[in-house]
Amino acid sequence: MDYKCTVELKGDIFDTLRLTSVLDEIVDSGCICKIKELKVGEIRSEDSYARIKIRSENRKALDDLIESLKKYGATPVKIISRTIEIQGHIVDSLTLSKILDMIFNNNARCEVQEIKIGLEKKDFSYAKIKISTTNQQIMDNLLEKIIKQGAVLIEQ
Repeated sequence: MDYKCTVELKGDIFDTLRLTSVLDEIVDSGCICKIKELKVGEIRSEDSYARIKIRSENRKALDDLIESLKKYGATPVKIISRTIEIQGHIVDSLTLSKILDMIFNNNARCEVQEIKIGLEKKDFSYAKIKISTTNQQIMDNLLEKIIKQGAVLIEQ
């Protein structure tokens, strides 16, 4: 079985080598990680940010690692994800663009999992999009707006 957890680091994570230390501990523990988001402060006084997804086949090893990473300021975050589908004339009506704008303007992320563009004017297009955020209220508000644009929520 595959166990997962996402952690985030904020602040001066480069000069202090906190990011490097966190990545070293993850590798040393036998877990696997992927940096999902990385923002570097543009000036010295601006915080940097990293969001790291960690996977392990062993629940206890993952729990122990997460506890150990707290000493570097890494905090676990819950990622809320929902998947939607949209179909029809989603390109020429700008529905797809509007929905993507809504997602990004609400500090959420998305992954277009599938997209099919109609080849002729009469053909419908289709998109399947996974939306992710760390805030349930943002997700609820976003889904309400997106559904008004014609999206359908896929049960997970």
